[in-house]
Amino acid sequence: MAGNAAAAATPTPAATRRPHVFVSVGSMLPFDRLVEAMDRWAADNPQASVHIQIGDGAYVPRVAAHSRVLSTEAYRAEVAAADVFVAH
Repeated sequence: MAGNAAAAATPTPAATRRPHVFVSVGSMLPFDRLVEAMDRWAADNPQASVHIQIGDGAYVPRVAAHSRVLSTEAYRAEVAAADVFVAH
């Protein structure tokens, strides 16, 4: 029984990893308000990993990781890895 209690107290890898948020504005039109809002959210929530696909927008995130364009494979990988996916 003691072995079970010790095992239950050990955090699982999923419980210790940072939550991941992926934000995509698409490739047609910029959406600087969304990008800036999510960058502010990333600054306020450093426990989360945030990646924003910003397209041709003028605002460049200061805190969140970002890419202007992602390949189809990279985009799919971001969506698959995301705990939260924000899209426009």
